[in-house]
Amino acid sequence: MHQDNIKDCNVCHDLFPQKAGVIQDLKNQEKLKKKQVMNKKCLKCHRAKKKAGEKTGPTSCSKCHLKPE
Repeated sequence: MHQDNIKDCNVCHDLFPQKAGVIQDLKNQEKLKKKQVMNKKCLKCHRAKKKAGEKTGPTSCSKCHLKPE
């Protein structure tokens, strides 16, 4: 969905290169902190789109990460 809407992969991929397993590798090297991508990229972009009145994805953690019942 992001590829169709954004078109420029570097909008999201400036924090890490586009290669399989890179997120886990960066976590193992302690170069990527927990929630760093979500908080600095995803939510920031989604909230800006919502504020602009554009269609967007989730704007809070709980929309994707549901608490177990």
